[in-house]
Amino acid sequence: MNNLSGQNNLSGQNKAKQAMITAILGGLASRRATKPSVWATTYRVMGKPFPGPFTFDYHPWTEDMLDDDSEECVGQKAAQMGFTESVGINRAFFTIDRLQQDVLYVLPTKTPDATDFSSGRFDPALERSPYLTQLFTNVNNVSLKRAGANSLYVRGSRARNALKSLPVGLIILDEEDEFDQEAIILVRERISGQVEGARQIWHISTPSIPGHGVNVTFERSSKANFFFPCPHCTRHIRLVYPDSFTEAGYICTDCKQVITDEEKMPAIRQGEWVHANPSKIHGYQVNQMYSPVISHTKFAESVALSQTNAAEEQEFHNSKLGEAHIVSGYNVTPNHIEACMKPYKMRENIGGLMTMGIDVGGQLHVEVDQWHEYKQDSIDINDNMYPKLLFAGTAKTFEDIDNFIYLFRPAMVIIDEQPDTRAALTLAQRYPGRVKLCHYGGQLNITTYEDRVSVNRTAWLDRSLGRIINQVMDLPMDTPEEWKQHTQHLVRRPMKDANGNIFHQYVKTGDDHYAHARNYAEIALACLEIGGNQPITERKT
Repeated sequence: MNNLSGQNNLSGQNKAKQAMITAILGGLASRRATKPSVWATTYRVMGKPFPGPFTFDYHPWTEDMLDDDSEECVGQKAAQMGFTESVGINRAFFTIDRLQQDVLYVLPTKTPDATDFSSGRFDPALERSPYLTQLFTNVNNVSLKRAGANSLYVRGSRARNALKSLPVGLIILDEEDEFDQEAIILVRERISGQVEGARQIWHISTPSIPGHGVNVTFERSSKANFFFPCPHCTRHIRLVYPDSFTEAGYICTDCKQVITDEEKMPAIRQGEWVHANPSKIHGYQVNQMYSPVISHTKFAESVALSQTNAAEEQEFHNSKLGEAHIVSGYNVTPNHIEACMKPYKMRENIGGLMTMGIDVGGQLHVEVDQWHEYKQDSIDINDNMYPKLLFAGTAKTFEDIDNFIYLFRPAMVIIDEQPDTRAALTLAQRYPGRVKLCHYGGQLNITTYEDRVSVNRTAWLDRSLGRIINQVMDLPMDTPEEWKQHTQHLVRRPMKDANGNIFHQYVKTGDDHYAHARNYAEIALACLEIGGNQPITERKT
């Protein structure tokens, strides 16, 4: 009797569990019957520059994007194309309201960007819409908005702890290229364990360089382009630079007729996305030539400005065209490496003046350089000498480094101070005055202390990678392929600050450990010049 009763109870539990799952899935199906685009035009109210009920008239390409239910989507976009408002924010509200799922909205930094975005975008959206005002019961916290049992979390990608333990149904990565890239792996985990069919991740960003940020996902996507009927010949075309651009106006790439600003938007509103590649990841890209608020004259000004300097060229391709771009000469290429190859092998002719650089990660990546006199007029020891790569390899432990030091007898060793500062410091203490920890600081001059050195990251990567680009370095014929790849994975990106001032920043597109080991070996030579305790002033960078 007891066994029979237990079986009946178990059977009842299974039926109840199945009924609950059926109810959940049925509820989801019912709620999904309303498209996100219909929901947005019904409930959203907008402010400037397009006040009133939400409409897709100004950004028609975003309607199908918003309705896309694929588990992973990516928008590689030009600036001011409506992706954040029309896709990101609308999808977030829809998911909370109709799918009854929590949402994680991730922005590039900790503060103030996340706070400013929440206050400047989400709060006004809630205040303008009577429906959303009623739906969200707790909106006072800038990083957390509650709608009944569901929540909207607003986080910065560099706030690692704040990204943990948030099981959500939707993740939106907004301006992904400016993220702490390692945080992307962490936020992906946040959608694990959700009801099948109720999970989605959106990557939305203006791109920067190939192989970084949003471009990584976009290159694996369906790469959809937006086509619309030409107002003159009715053939479906797309606006692409430079083929669609003339001084007189945009042109149809088929009939060659000029498309005026007045003709453009009515035609674009009849357009549709065409996916170029079969992929589970749906990718979308659109440039500013489609924009309703950027005239042909304004776009022509951007074209002219892009030809003035490297920063403007980079800005044009990224922000105006929505393309990942590398300015010519701003990264090491296979051709640069090939030009440095010389007929010798690693560990050949050990001796002379040698330095060692060590980058710390999962493994210790080591570079040993042998230095030779370089005949040119200069007061800088690094310019008077050129390196031969003598060894590139890895060590599992800090104790293994002792063997390398014993073998090569480097005059100076520079090691990355992070992430294992204690172990690096212990190594330095075993070799006082010969091993120093390196910190990437902001100052232009190199500063050295008893067991530490601080350098400007960009300036010294300019120097160390510039050796390869300018062929002022010898590489052995058996240079490891990993070393070659790592030195190509740091790209010098020209940028403008808020005041329009140009600066440069190296961005990684893959593993870059040997590139930093190369840098540390370069810095080691400079430390020999100053005897280990005085700053170098007026150093050329």
